Amino acid sequence: MTRYTQEQRTVLVQGYHDSGLSLREYAEANGIAKSTLYTWCSQTADRPNTMKTSTLSAEQRFHIVLETAKLNEVELSEFCRKQGVFPADVQEWRQASIAATKPKAAPVSAESKADKKRIKRLEKDLNRKDKALAETTALLVLRKKFNAIYGLDEEL
Repeated sequence: MTRYTQEQRTVLVQGYHDSGLSLREYAEANGIAKSTLYTWCSQTADRPNTMKTSTLSAEQRFHIVLETAKLNEVELSEFCRKQGVFPADVQEWRQASIAATKPKAAPVSAESKADKKRIKRLEKDLNRKDKALAETTALLVLRKKFNAIYGLDEEL
C-alpha cells in the first residue's frame, strides 16, 4: 500500500482539476484508486481553476441567487454548469443573503445593563415589602377577630 503525503495529494488533486479528464481516467493514468482520488477531492477545499466563483462581485452573486430562486435541482445544476459556478456556492450565497436581511440585535450598553440590574433589585425589594405588608395585615385582622370573640378592649 502506497502512502501519499499531503503535498502529493494536493498536487494530484490539482492535476486532476487541471487535466479536464474524468475522475476514472485520471485515477487510472496515475495508478491511484478511483475512490481514493474521490476522497482526496472531497477533502480538499481546492476547486478547479476553470470555476470563477472567487472573481464574482457581490452584485453578480446576488443576481445568480435571484435567478436560481425558483429552479429545481436539475435546472440549478444546468444553470451552474453554464455559468461556471457550483450549486453549493449558490446555496451558500442564498444563505448569506437571507442572513443579511435578518435584523441584528442592538448591542446592550453598560447603562441598560445597570438599569436592568437596578430594576431587578427594586422589584425584589418591592416583593419583599408586599409580603411583609400582607403578613402585618393578616396579623391585625386576626387580632381584631380575637378581641371581638373574647370581648377585649382594642386599646390595650
